[in-house]
Formats: sequence, structure tokens, C-alpha cells
Amino acid sequence: MLATMGAMSDMQMIGRNVLVPSSQVTMTDTEFPLSYQVEPGATDVKIRIYSQEGSLVRELTGSSVADGELIDVAWDRRDAVGLPTPPGNFRIEIAATDVNGDPIAATSLTTAGVERVNFTARGPELQLSNGETVLSQVVRSVL
Repeated sequence: MLATMGAMSDMQMIGRNVLVPSSQVTMTDTEFPLSYQVEPGATDVKIRIYSQEGSLVRELTGSSVADGELIDVAWDRRDAVGLPTPPGNFRIEIAATDVNGDPIAATSLTTAGVERVNFTARGPELQLSNGETVLSQVVRSVL
């Protein structure tokens, strides 16, 4: 009975947007839905935005003052030489270091629409609009 209730809950996410940990972001004409969190001690945060083909589009410097808080990324949608970047899918890499240059854990998060739910041996998986599939248990919030 509990499994059935969980499945019904997961199915209700179809058509809704969810915030999930992800390295895939879909930029539209109006949105670049990227946020991140860093662990305490981060003093330098770099946000690298790659095209689907793997080339570096832009590197941004992020804030590290909000340990554990959700930090939204503001990108002017321009590449490294200042040219406009068209909408599409991008791969994201967040690198954070402490004062000694040692790595600090950082998590990138994005908002994506839930297109379908697959029930697998690993548990319910959500097929997202950015092309990614994630377990429903990693959803941070339903928007």
C-alpha cells in the first residue's frame, strides 16, 4: 500500500518542474535555471559552462559566502569573447577550493520539467525535459 502511494505521488510530478542535482542545464530564451551549493570553507568558486559538444563556452566566478545555501547563477548568455549564446543544452561543472587550493564539495542544481516516470529496480526514475533521468528521491523541491 505504501509503495502504491509513493508511485501515485511520483506520477503527480509529471508536467511539473523540479529542482534536482544535475550537471545538465537547458537554457531557454528567457531562463538559465542553474544554482549551486558549496560546503563550508570554499573561498574560490568557478562555474564552467560547456556546449553539448564539450567545448568551454564560458567560465564564471561564483560566490562562496553562503555555505550550504542555494546560490543562483546569473549568466549574461554570452560566450568567452562576448558573443550571444543561443538557447540549448549545456553541461555544467562547479569547482570550489579553500584558501589552500584544496577542493571543496560543490553541487550544481537545475530546474527541469518531469516528462514521465519509469518504475525500475532502482526505484522510480523521472525522465526530465533536459534529457536526464534521475531517481525521484533526489528531488529537492517540486515547483
